[in-house]
Formats: sequence, C-alpha cells, structure tokens
Amino acid sequence: MGARFKTHLSLLLVTAALVIGSVVMANSPEQLVDRLSWLTAWQLMVLLTAVMLIGPLHVLRTGRVLTNHMLRRDLAIWAGLSGLLHVYFGLVQTMKPSYLIIYVKEAFLAPSPEMRDSLFFWGAMTGTAAGLILLVPLVLSNNVSLKLMGQRWWKRLHRSSYFLFALTAAHAFMFQVIERRHWLGYALMIIMITSVIWWQVMGVIAVRAKRHNADS
Repeated sequence: MGARFKTHLSLLLVTAALVIGSVVMANSPEQLVDRLSWLTAWQLMVLLTAVMLIGPLHVLRTGRVLTNHMLRRDLAIWAGLSGLLHVYFGLVQTMKPSYLIIYVKEAFLAPSPEMRDSLFFWGAMTGTAAGLILLVPLVLSNNVSLKLMGQRWWKRLHRSSYFLFALTAAHAFMFQVIERRHWLGYALMIIMITSVIWWQVMGVIAVRAKRHNADS
C-alpha cells in the first residue's frame, strides 16, 4: 500500500466519519445542511493551513525550497473537494429566505442589519472567488499537468493558494460574524491565520538568507 493511497484513504475515512456523525446528530434536513456546511468549511480551512505550512517548514528544516511534494498535492486535492462541497451546502443554506431574514435582513442582534447586509455581500463575493480558485489544485495536482506546463509555470499557478487562503479566511470571518458563531471558532481561525503568516515569513527570511550567503 503506497503512501499516497494511505493519505487519500485516511482523509476519506475521516471525512466519512464526520459526515456520518453530522447525519446522526442532525434533527432535521435544515440542521443537517447547516452541519455539513460548517463541517466542509472547517475541513477546507484546516487542509489549506496544512498546505500553506508544508513549504516553509520544509525550507526551515532542510534549507531547500520545496517545488513538488506529494503530501501537499494530496492535501490540496482534498481541500479543493471540501471547498466545492462547502460551496454547494453553503448556497443551499444561505440562499433560503428564512436564513436571510434571521441572519441578515431582520436580525435584531449586533451588528446592524445594514452591516450584516454588507458582510453577507462581501462574504458571498470572497466565497465565490475562493470557489473558482479551488479549481486550480483539482486540475493541476497531477503529474500530467506538471509535465505539460513545466515546473516553473506549474509552481506559479499553484501560488494562487496564497490568494485562496486569504479569501477563505476573509469569507469565514464574515460568516462567523453574521451567524454569531462561538468564540472558539474565532480563536481557531486566528491561530491558523497567524501560524501561516508567521511560518511563511520565516520561510522567506530563510530563503533570502541562504541566497545572500551563496552570493557572498
């Protein structure tokens, strides 16, 4: 059994267990959609965080820039699948008149309905943009694309993951506010975002230091 097969099987089993748990715990179809939307959103965010951390941690450990890494590619594929599922469940959930009335148009909790309307609009826009960018890892995370495009252009297109992470984080924060999710969700988001920023900066510093030493 190869390493990639084990990775995909593990992620499949974890996802299946979470979905089954959501089905069992849901009291209604509406609640099930909400749980699946929440589940796929967090799975996407966790997988994206892992994808963003693998590169800089490799640089700091080995001193070499990571170009092609199977685990990162596999995690990116599952992040793409999770994200597309979230787009579906999110649309099913948020496009209902009842959702808009409760959380946007006539919400009586802070922030104001006007602010909620703005957050909903920009949350939808960032979510749509992230959903489109999610197609990149699904299309390119294979050896055929790497051979056809060449390593240079293949890596350049994969750098769209930076924009994807930023858009996903912004989208998540806006809907956390709209739906008044638990404070723990904000804390986890902040931890993931600051971790990615910190280690990316450390990775860039390490690469520049190595190039400077090589030129000296």
